[in-house]
Amino acid sequence: MNYKNAVTGRFTHISAIGFLVSFTGSIPPGFISVALIKATMAGGMLHGLLFSLGVTLVEIVFVYLALLTMSRFLSNPKWMTQLRWCSLVGLLLLTIIAGYAVFQPSEYTNNQADSSFITRISPFVAGMLIRIITPTMISFWIGWNATLFSLNLLSGHRESYRGYILGIGGGTLVAHLIYIVLSNVIEPHFTDIQQAVNWALFIALFVATTTQLWQLYQVRYRVTSL
Repeated sequence: MNYKNAVTGRFTHISAIGFLVSFTGSIPPGFISVALIKATMAGGMLHGLLFSLGVTLVEIVFVYLALLTMSRFLSNPKWMTQLRWCSLVGLLLLTIIAGYAVFQPSEYTNNQADSSFITRISPFVAGMLIRIITPTMISFWIGWNATLFSLNLLSGHRESYRGYILGIGGGTLVAHLIYIVLSNVIEPHFTDIQQAVNWALFIALFVATTTQLWQLYQVRYRVTSL
């Protein structure tokens, strides 16, 4: 009974982490949210939901494959330092992308504007294709997975992956549902909302990257001093 409660608690814990990471990554305005709003306004809420399901399916498949790859690193304790560096690189890439969105907002918005093809094909397929061709997904999930592994918040056991992936799927769908329901309200003010959220995301990622760099420096300093 105690073991069952412990497993259930761990499952809930890792699901909550997956939900939080996915939700905070999906809620900032970007390429996916622009396409999602266009799909919703072109075909209604059902189209928007199908588009979101396509995005979510590709995302959880990619995360699962990334987890399987990273679990190989965990089989050797010596890889933990390398994993921390991978985490730093991933966070740094995300910070650069967020900074570009903040300081070059017009170029960033224009690069996202050409998504009209989503009205010509199945919204589910469109969601899958747009998620596949969005490069930020790779750096985002590799960076966060490596961070969670290095902080021991995510274990290398495949049982924990199920809860984590379910949380990720839920976080993405809830964030998208907000855009779907409020698409008519958000669309006229999208640029202003986008810039405000971009600033908040850039600051948060900058703090996270700086913290990770400081932790790596402390670890390296302790090893050198020994």
